Amino acid sequence: MECISSETDSNNIIQKRQNSIDKLYLNFDSAHHIKLHKNTCICLIDIVNYSKWCSKHSPLEIFHTMTAYNDFICDILSKYGEDIHKIELVGDSILIIAGLTNNLPIYINCFNTICIAKNILSKVHFIQNLFDSYTSLRIGIHVGEISSGFITNPHKFQVFGNNINITSRLESLTLPGTCCISSSSLTNLNSNTFKDSFIGKEQISLLKGVGIIKYHVCFTFNKDVLIADDNDTTITMYQNVLKSKFNLQSIRSNTIEQTVNLMKSYIYTYCILDIHFYLNEEQEHIIDYIKSFREWEGIYRNTRQKIILTSTDYDVSNLELIDGYIDKSNMFNLQHYNNVGIF
Repeated sequence: MECISSETDSNNIIQKRQNSIDKLYLNFDSAHHIKLHKNTCICLIDIVNYSKWCSKHSPLEIFHTMTAYNDFICDILSKYGEDIHKIELVGDSILIIAGLTNNLPIYINCFNTICIAKNILSKVHFIQNLFDSYTSLRIGIHVGEISSGFITNPHKFQVFGNNINITSRLESLTLPGTCCISSSSLTNLNSNTFKDSFIGKEQISLLKGVGIIKYHVCFTFNKDVLIADDNDTTITMYQNVLKSKFNLQSIRSNTIEQTVNLMKSYIYTYCILDIHFYLNEEQEHIIDYIKSFREWEGIYRNTRQKIILTSTDYDVSNLELIDGYIDKSNMFNLQHYNNVGIF
């Protein structure tokens, strides 16, 4: 490792690593100058279950993990040009803004920000490996005018405006693993810009301190198969078949509540769900949960999740809520998988 030989060398390295925000204000009296930005796209990212995770780790462990998380976000941002700025990392909340240079049109700032959100959410497994399996992210995106400048004591760059507050409300509104985008943001893009199932149906809500706002919840496609059963051995057997015979990766869920939450947060290649779950020696039937999920899906999404039920003996001939059935007692018969579209 090359050491720093002098104070001059140290200062040169600091200059090379100078924050992009500082570069924007080099020609101004940064202590008093205020800028207005009309074409900004604001993105707020929050870690779900961060407080719970922190309670189990030392301050030193938290520092190292958050440093890795910050590097992960910055690495993604670096791929989208010089007009994407990470403004703050406060606790578990990251504020990102596109458009501070006032050089790019709003549709480019909006497009880049949505792509960043989609990219980050597609790598949620990295976040879970960094923290734990119960950790996820929520993202809010909005467009509008903001102001920026430096405050003192300490000397710090800050952004202000009601549109930042709106973005915060959108972030808190959405589900873990999803992104909430204001409808006004999407009006800046061509309707065919995102042709996949990422953007859901338009919703209307009354948000505290904001008023009525229209928005879309956006869902990432997960290439894995979700397998839900209260028996770990059964899940493992399904995972082995899917991996060895069809080269499909899968994730597991042991409770109905966790299963439904995962199905709402992500769009899976398939969901293979056991019909019966046992909780506190009482049997719960998953059909009613699937019915509620389908109703929710019809409100929020433009796509239909493929759901395959599994059991040892169940009549699904008239069940329109699902897309197939696998006899659990004959799970090694590959024809069952072919019959439900798995090849």
